[in-house]
Amino acid sequence: ATLPIILHPSQLRPVAYRILSKRHGLNLKSCGLEYLAEFIGKRFGIEWRGAAAEAFLDNVARTWKDQDRGLFMDGPNLRLLVNDIMQQEAKLQKQERETASFSNEDLEFTPETISAAINVNWRDFFKVSGAFEAPALAYNNHRRQVEIRPPVVTANTRFGIPSSTHLKHMFTARYNLVYDRLLRHDVFQSSLFHQAVVSDESSLATSVNVTTNGSHIITAIKNLLGRHGKPFLLFGLLTLGLNGNVWLQDPSGKIELDITSQVVETTTGAYFTAGCLILCEGTYISRPGLDNDLFRVTSIGQPPSEARERGREAYGYLDFYGLHSTPETISGSTSAMTAASNLTLPSTLTRIDKKLERDLVNHEERLIDHKIVFLGGDLFLDQLSFLDAFKKFLQFMRSEFQESASQCAPIAFVIHGSFVSVPVQSNGASTIYKQGFDGLASLLSSFPELTTSSKFVFVPGDNDPWRATLFGGVAGTTYPLKPIPSMFTSRLNRVLTDVVWTSNPTRMLYLSQEIVIFRDQVDERLRRNNINFSPSVSSNIEDDNNDDIRSAEVASKSVFSEENSKSPSEILSPYVQLARKVARTLLDQSHLLPYTLSTKSVSWDHDAALWMTPLPNLLVMADTSAPVSRVTYEGCKVVNCGKFLSRGLGGSRVNWVEYTPSDGKTRERFLLV
Repeated sequence: ATLPIILHPSQLRPVAYRILSKRHGLNLKSCGLEYLAEFIGKRFGIEWRGAAAEAFLDNVARTWKDQDRGLFMDGPNLRLLVNDIMQQEAKLQKQERETASFSNEDLEFTPETISAAINVNWRDFFKVSGAFEAPALAYNNHRRQVEIRPPVVTANTRFGIPSSTHLKHMFTARYNLVYDRLLRHDVFQSSLFHQAVVSDESSLATSVNVTTNGSHIITAIKNLLGRHGKPFLLFGLLTLGLNGNVWLQDPSGKIELDITSQVVETTTGAYFTAGCLILCEGTYISRPGLDNDLFRVTSIGQPPSEARERGREAYGYLDFYGLHSTPETISGSTSAMTAASNLTLPSTLTRIDKKLERDLVNHEERLIDHKIVFLGGDLFLDQLSFLDAFKKFLQFMRSEFQESASQCAPIAFVIHGSFVSVPVQSNGASTIYKQGFDGLASLLSSFPELTTSSKFVFVPGDNDPWRATLFGGVAGTTYPLKPIPSMFTSRLNRVLTDVVWTSNPTRMLYLSQEIVIFRDQVDERLRRNNINFSPSVSSNIEDDNNDDIRSAEVASKSVFSEENSKSPSEILSPYVQLARKVARTLLDQSHLLPYTLSTKSVSWDHDAALWMTPLPNLLVMADTSAPVSRVTYEGCKVVNCGKFLSRGLGGSRVNWVEYTPSDGKTRERFLLV
């Protein structure tokens, strides 16, 4: 038995802060600290600093957040919570004793018995959630939580015109999501307990950006007034003025950036476009008598990304996209196929069932024969060469799975548009467009082995109907793109047993994994809109004035890895460097289109469909402006399928990427045609 001790709150305070406040973002009141000190002293005795006590505090914090009890932990609620935890522990110990009474020899575990015990049908947890089927999400920066946005009905709602109220909050939500993610980063964590006990000598900080305990402070733009010549660290939205000058904007105001001096990009291998959120360090320059002040930039950087697990923990393991919903929990659905394409929008977000998720992970690890095929972009059905190439691809896939030992076809084929070589307009071109899909239906009808056992997912491209004119035709189309209209797909629906016509972008949910699928000219658009900070850009320049951003960069730096790399010391090819640059930009921004509306139109009612918060398990891009590539950043795999049919000196070839969910590996493949 443990010998209890009298533990004073002042002794427990540093441990409680480190676990409850710094790790979980909770604030512990004095009455709560007194109760925890009393309980931990009695339960753990002299081992109150040990791993068991820390695990107990961590469990308390997780349970508190799971039950959505708020940010402030007080004594009475903590007492109730701890009592519940102790009762659950007692029940588990009783079950373990009862289980231990059985002999292990009497139990024979086989894959069949394990699957029966888990009682999981993988088809119930394999679905596609389009941008217009997912709940409308909003970010509450006061509660620091994602919520379902209440609908706003206006006179223009029935015409598909989004509400101006949502436009006002679109960029604010993007800012607050990334800003709160920054505050969770270790570099920007400030210790309230540490600040309370520092001496007067150490409290004299020489830099306004660094606190006495080494953390960094982001200053609001409005707080720069009257502080001429002092260094600051800013965070905001990068925008361009009418005369081409660069501005930084946050919810408190905006300021023009002076980038004429030497600027250091501390985030190596990333794009900086108008619409990106950036960290910016420099000196405030007051200019009395002129229209605006300046911020002389010395260094810029991307906001460091956050691993998926840490992001899910920060949001209390909320299920944003119905990852764990089943056909039985979706009203109006009579089959897995119907559930996948007609998800009922919930009124509140539910939390992920941890036990169910563990069962799903164990189950998917055993499904080693499952693979998903992602074809390259642009399958032009109005050109016979593309139909002939697609036929040869289907023949190859049929012969491959028939010759394999498992005799298992891919569980899904994801086919990316555009499905026509020229944009479809409201004229006679729609007839040609429908004939293309009818021809595809005739072709697929010759492969019943694939059409009856695999799911076919069609993702539209820019040329597919209908091109948006809501925003004056800026940048062509407005994202997210709606699914291809049913008037063109009736014959294919009869040929394919399981077909999903989804939006662009879309999400594929496979058991415990989230896969984001995006068809766009990502690399081309980023390169075209990249802002070059002149006259010199270098990540190797030593500058004493960029310590704040450099610290964030070093602390958050994750190892990029290529699954087919041969040696860490091997010089990376330009294609790999390009893939890294695109992946880092999108994942650091946590958004698929980090641009202003003048660069790329986004329907502000559905901007949340473009979020990547938390990061997905896999991001699949069909970017025909860049070659096929595979990289991993912060645990998120990023693959580009490239073009469906590429032509070169060696002839024409069909490109696709295969993904095996059981081990999380991707594989580039091609077929000469």
